[in-house]
Amino acid sequence: MGDTKEQHILALKVMRLTKPSLVNSTPLTCEQKDVPNAALMKSKDGPDGHRIAIEESLILPQSSGNIFLGETFSSYVIVHNDSDELASNVLIKAELQTGSTRVLVSDPDSVPKPSLDPGHLIDCMVTHEVKELGVHILVCSVQYINAADERKFFRKFFKFQVLKPLDVKTKAYNVESDIYLEAQIQNIMPSPMFLHSVALQPAAEYTSEDLSTMKLHKLSDDTPEHSQVFGELAFLNSQDSRQYLYRLSPKSDLDTFKPSNVVGKLEVIWKTNLGEQGRLQTSQLSRKPPPARDIEVKVLDICDEAVCGKSFPLKLSIRNMTSADMDLRVKEEPTKEASIFLDGLSGSRLGVVGPMQAVTISLRFVAFSAGVHLIQGLSLFDSISVKAHPLVPLPSVYVVSPDEFHLQER
Repeated sequence: MGDTKEQHILALKVMRLTKPSLVNSTPLTCEQKDVPNAALMKSKDGPDGHRIAIEESLILPQSSGNIFLGETFSSYVIVHNDSDELASNVLIKAELQTGSTRVLVSDPDSVPKPSLDPGHLIDCMVTHEVKELGVHILVCSVQYINAADERKFFRKFFKFQVLKPLDVKTKAYNVESDIYLEAQIQNIMPSPMFLHSVALQPAAEYTSEDLSTMKLHKLSDDTPEHSQVFGELAFLNSQDSRQYLYRLSPKSDLDTFKPSNVVGKLEVIWKTNLGEQGRLQTSQLSRKPPPARDIEVKVLDICDEAVCGKSFPLKLSIRNMTSADMDLRVKEEPTKEASIFLDGLSGSRLGVVGPMQAVTISLRFVAFSAGVHLIQGLSLFDSISVKAHPLVPLPSVYVVSPDEFHLQER
């Protein structure tokens, strides 16, 4: 529709540029012993001798069709002189308007055409990568000077809807200083798609590793070859989904590392039908911050198995995560369920540990029953703040009886 009902000597037409689609037909099949089988075998065959469902012909789009977020919107704009008058200084301008933005999609450096003779036309093509959902309006305006030297102006509006192509769900898990990000991608388009790439762009504080790939045999230059766990073809039917897993690790040393709740962005590139490409980038993905801990415990070394009644070692790294000094002592308070006990005196002093500093300690334990048992009941007492900090998490240990140990040695 136009601004007014005034008659103009120029006509404006807009066509959306879309690729054609393949013609689908119902395949004809029959048993090999049936009479029509010989005739079907002479026709264009599929791998099994039956006519396949896709024809060699193409069908042109009958409407503007749907456009999805991340795809490129392309249109062909024509201004034709329908009258017998000469138009001069003809200029076409195209803008794409959404609920929040207004973007110029025509050439900003275009200059007016000096003259447009009767029966002639000028045209231009506009393209724009769609980055917002919802209603979009293509506003095409034309200004010119008619034969009476009057400046004229009119415009038309073309409305279309941008739909959501993918449903992306993410979950983040905190494992010590690392973050595991799980991403589920579902195709909610009515047609299949080919996933060209799915990549995580980590935040500046992290490096990322794609755990959805497998390392295969090494090439001649000793470079490992990677393959997707889904196979060679990343093909998604409508409503199908895939899950990807990434591990994010701190870039810097833990002594200087400042954890961030922002983990990065996920970028998905896909292709549909006859190769139309779409690209979608999520907003910044975040995680729930792990609960604040005054002390961080890491297991550095532990035996594969322990013998009942014999002492075994455990090596730990203790890090002060606060901004104050700690004067730490190891204390044991065994529980009723405990089967593993500290081999040594409770209350041994570790010394003063500064803010964000770590100390390595070696402890010895004794187990009194066979089986898999959790080391528990230990705490670190800070004599400066007069506060006890549970020594968790600690590992479980596989304990064998002395008789079973001797049998294994034999």
